[in-house]
Amino acid sequence: MSLAKEQTCKGCGLSVQLGYPQCPRCKMPLTVTRTPLASIADNTPGQGGTALQSGSSPNWLWIAGAVLVVGIAILVFSGGSSNDDKTEAAIEVDDSDEDAPIEDNTRSVNTTRSAPNEIETANTEVKQSKREVISELESLLNQSRLWVTLSVLATSDSTLSIVSGSCEDAAMKTIIRKSAAKLKAVAFVDVHCFAKHGELLFSETL
Repeated sequence: MSLAKEQTCKGCGLSVQLGYPQCPRCKMPLTVTRTPLASIADNTPGQGGTALQSGSSPNWLWIAGAVLVVGIAILVFSGGSSNDDKTEAAIEVDDSDEDAPIEDNTRSVNTTRSAPNEIETANTEVKQSKREVISELESLLNQSRLWVTLSVLATSDSTLSIVSGSCEDAAMKTIIRKSAAKLKAVAFVDVHCFAKHGELLFSETL
């Protein structure tokens, strides 16, 4: 069955097949009407504007997805690099900050530890010097037949204790006064002379 139809030209009355834009005889424009064949062709899958547009949609989706993936990869890479740089910088700052306090603490510790040693050494030297001066004075007094025993007073490190039966002998005081400079040099301040039974017979400041 033929689907072709005709239309009549309004200018000359000629019968013209549908689809001609103008009359072949008088050239009058004809009304273009879509034939059933054209409508069927438009609705055929894979042809026409609608089919082309729906076929192109997936391509745009793939392109958009690829751009998104690339963008995320760039952001991740940039963020990771900046974080690594910050971490390395923080480590360098921490290392540089740790050096100075360690040196300062070492110095302070060394100073603190050396102070007691110096004091102990000084005390030992003073005690040794005191023993030497006491021994020298004791020998000198005994050579004068004053028969003494010398020591540091138990209740005062700055007092020289003399125990003798000759505390009131004038020679005793004379020898002590001549030795005053040596006694003061080893931190003695005064001299106490006791009788053998413990009585204090005289006290003299150097």
